Amino acid sequence: NSLRGLPPKAMRDAAAAAGQCIQAMHSKRMVWTDLKTENFVITEEPKGDDSGLTVRGIDLESAQPYDENPSDFSPEACPPEFAEAYLSGYGPD
Repeated sequence: NSLRGLPPKAMRDAAAAAGQCIQAMHSKRMVWTDLKTENFVITEEPKGDDSGLTVRGIDLESAQPYDENPSDFSPEACPPEFAEAYLSGYGPD
């Protein structure tokens, strides 16, 4: 089964589930520093007598407590302040 071209309601449900995933991270005072659409996977899984879509966040290695400085980031896709620090030699070790 291809999940491309989800019907509008399924797309809204998937977006709401992704939002709940982010909210769960934030409720634990964690920041997902590699948050992007590519890091959500939508699968079709049986739920009881029915089948439904499940949304999961993946690639969470970069998640960290909100009050810590980022220890891992991509210089190509980061805030300008991080890029400037990285180019000045202050990037992640």
